[in-house]
Amino acid sequence: MNICSDNNYKIRRDGVLFFKEYFKEGDIKKIIKSERFAETYLPTLLDFINDEDLHIQIDAIEACCEVLD
Repeated sequence: MNICSDNNYKIRRDGVLFFKEYFKEGDIKKIIKSERFAETYLPTLLDFINDEDLHIQIDAIEACCEVLD
């Protein structure tokens, strides 16, 4: 959770790239059904979508696309 609010661009970027890869490589149906997804992953992903940096926003949108499929 601290990754999203970090002032360092590189740390936030690493966080959003982790989500993107995690959703792409993991069992997405199992991830979505988990309580952790609703309580932690989704709010953090939404924070990344609202990030001030455009590159982080784009990566977060791509991660959301993995969840929506």
